[in-house]
Amino acid sequence: MRQRMFASAVVVAAAILVGMWASSHRETIQAGPKEDEQSIRQSTDAYAAAFNKGDLDAVLAFWAADAEHIDEDGKAVKGKEALMPQLKKMLVDTKGTKLVIKTGAIRLFNDVAFQDGTATMTWADGTTGSNTFSAVWTRKDGKWLLTMVRDTPEPEAADQPNSKLNDLAWLAGDWSNEDKEMKTTLNVKWMKGRKFLQMELSVSIKGEETMSLTQIIGWDPSGNQVHSWFFDSRGGFGEGYWSQRGSTWIAEVAGLTADSRHGTGTNKYLMLDPDSFTFEAIDRELAGNALPDVKVTYVRVNKVK
Repeated sequence: MRQRMFASAVVVAAAILVGMWASSHRETIQAGPKEDEQSIRQSTDAYAAAFNKGDLDAVLAFWAADAEHIDEDGKAVKGKEALMPQLKKMLVDTKGTKLVIKTGAIRLFNDVAFQDGTATMTWADGTTGSNTFSAVWTRKDGKWLLTMVRDTPEPEAADQPNSKLNDLAWLAGDWSNEDKEMKTTLNVKWMKGRKFLQMELSVSIKGEETMSLTQIIGWDPSGNQVHSWFFDSRGGFGEGYWSQRGSTWIAEVAGLTADSRHGTGTNKYLMLDPDSFTFEAIDRELAGNALPDVKVTYVRVNKVK
């Protein structure tokens, strides 16, 4: 029984990446995509207005309790309480400046939205400074709150548009995780031109394939970060935004199942050695219901010589 439960959990994590199965459907009445996008744009403008007033409480009201900020060097601060002194110092240091936030693309997945944008600060003497960012907004109790903001680093040399993706080159090859009943295989290879990695995942139980998934991983020049798109054989799809913290790659993912259930989660990839890595799926939700964390180890089929 214990092995069966573990195998089922791995199917959920590996197949859809965010665990979009095995949870009851919950009907909700929500605004349409256009209204949601407009709400996020209005919230972004209101955030800038509160920032320009130096109103710390108003600024903090836009952040979720478990929100996370990642600076351009990859340093992360998690939790509103931990963010408070950072934001307070920022308001003091930038007093008298004007912040303007320009929103680019917004991609909606029911109660989660991905936002790309540019923040421009203008000082009293007229000098300006800008940086791009990506943000994740989550609707909680009818209100959109920031759950993750990542300041993107300066663009790299024009002749190396996907050098960050090269840091994932170790994934290329054939991988496997299996027990007595279930086997999960991964085939990862460079697509033509070496600008994208293609991951083909297959899950088999007792020798019979139960589902498969294709994930494309590439470098997003507009957001200056790694971006992925995934599609499963049951009709589900979604996307993820990746960042690197030390030796671990972290993907914030969201998507929809074939029956319109919405799922989110955080995936972690950690290379243990050239021939093995761990995959973790944490903070997973499906249709508003929490799913258990999962951690598995993949072993390279053809060892690196």
